[in-house]
Amino acid sequence: MTTPEAPQNIDVLTPPTGMTRAEKNHFIRLLEAQNASGRPVKAPDVDMLCDYIFTRGRIVVLRKMLRAELRKNSDFAASKGFILSLSREIGAATKLSISLADRLGVSAESRA
Repeated sequence: MTTPEAPQNIDVLTPPTGMTRAEKNHFIRLLEAQNASGRPVKAPDVDMLCDYIFTRGRIVVLRKMLRAELRKNSDFAASKGFILSLSREIGAATKLSISLADRLGVSAESRA
């Protein structure tokens, strides 16, 4: 009778292709931080870690778009729909990011 294998820990892992240099650096930093804290990322969680990194990047881009739109348009009423849409997208991405961070154990609250 064979026993099921335990999930593999990720000690050395190269970031997935398709990530930007900044995303790859963030990926490596998160792996190192998790290993240092005694909670290494397991193989099944790698996709979730990538989603977390991509979501954080999306928030940065959406915030830049929102700031640019607010600077560009002194007439808030003309672009109100787009600004509100960006705000909703930022909120949704932030909520997803917090959820993924909690599930991965990378948030400040889950470290306590």
